[in-house]
Amino acid sequence: MTSLGEASLCVNEGEKSLAAYQDAREEWKKSDSFKEEDKSLIEIGVVYNWLGTGQNAIASFQEALQLAKARKLQDLEASALYHIGETYLLLGEKRTALDNLFAARDRSRNDDHPDGDGQILSLIGFAYDSLGDKADSLNYYRLAASEI
Repeated sequence: MTSLGEASLCVNEGEKSLAAYQDAREEWKKSDSFKEEDKSLIEIGVVYNWLGTGQNAIASFQEALQLAKARKLQDLEASALYHIGETYLLLGEKRTALDNLFAARDRSRNDDHPDGDGQILSLIGFAYDSLGDKADSLNYYRLAASEI
């Protein structure tokens, strides 16, 4: 079902994609596949962002974050925090975005699985740039480049 969600989003069928991810979440929940259920919640949030409903996206990411914390899935905590930060950035709430992005970076580091660290650092650089802080922006872009 997640493949249907991805495919639907690729062909601009957001509502169909949303339904596919919601169905997938229910299936993962029934089978006690906690990590997959959390991933589905994150994908639901991504689709809400794509549909232009940032507050719904944040609610989905927050639910994924709470479940990931309860299940001690730090990689998914980092992912949820990253997406929360990204969404707040899209909504123009740059300081709140930075708070969540720094929390995502901390979670990514604590997990000893820094695959997303470059992506997080790059978005932090973008957030600083949008605030007009060119020096911090450049520093974080450089850090991101060193992680790639």
